[in-house]
Amino acid sequence: MAARVICHGPSRRVTIASCSGVAMVSSSDVQRLFLQSAISRRVLSADLAKALWKQSVEAVKGTLLYPFRLYNVGLNMMVTPAVDDTLQINANTNSADGWSDFLASLNKSLDPLDLELSRMRNEITGKDMYALVIVLLPSVTVS
Repeated sequence: MAARVICHGPSRRVTIASCSGVAMVSSSDVQRLFLQSAISRRVLSADLAKALWKQSVEAVKGTLLYPFRLYNVGLNMMVTPAVDDTLQINANTNSADGWSDFLASLNKSLDPLDLELSRMRNEITGKDMYALVIVLLPSVTVS
């Protein structure tokens, strides 16, 4: 069981509660978290996009550690978020193939919405950039 941190109001009282065996996250949350990050930034450099993807994987896996201070006790602690220990996320964040597989999967998920995370080159700096764009399909005329 993982630990969960609950913070209460201005008193900064912290309660650590145990998590039940119910899965709170799923592997598709990596895409959701990445998309939230990408949408909030509109345009991403390739380096930032890959860094956000890695952070999204770590956050969903529960491998990120969140430092906080217990003010009333004077202790510093590191707590992982509440996750399902049996969650399987197949993401190789250290390879170009992993990033390519993630983009293909993400774009397949976005396809029904006519959206795509598209790579483009910045005309001024020449750097690779990513942006969420609308995919325009050619119009079909019926004769």
